[in-house]
Amino acid sequence: MPTVKQLKQLHKQLIALRKNKSNITCKKMEKFANACGRHRHDIRGKEPTYFSEWIENSKPLTIPHHTGRNATLKGGTAGNILDFLEKDLLEMIDKLSGEHGGNDE
Repeated sequence: MPTVKQLKQLHKQLIALRKNKSNITCKKMEKFANACGRHRHDIRGKEPTYFSEWIENSKPLTIPHHTGRNATLKGGTAGNILDFLEKDLLEMIDKLSGEHGGNDE
C-alpha cells in the first residue's frame, strides 16, 4: 500500500501526462496504470483490462490496443483513462488521510 506522499507524487505525474494527453502511447498508459495500483487481467473482452489492487469493488479499466502497444492513444481516450486513474488516486489519498489523520506516512 502506498503512502499519501507517494500518491500525491503519482497525482503530479498524472497532471504532467494530462498536459500532453494527445501524445501518450498505450505502453506508457499501461505503465502509469500499474504505478497507480492497477494490474492487468485478461478475463474480459478483447482489450486488456486492469483491476485495482488498492480499491475493493472498483470498476475495471480498459486500455485499448487497436494498433499495437506502441501506438498513440487518441486524446479523448487518454483523457478518459486519466480521469479514471485520477479518481482512484484521489479516493486513495482521502482514504489514507482519514486513516492516518492527515500524516504522510
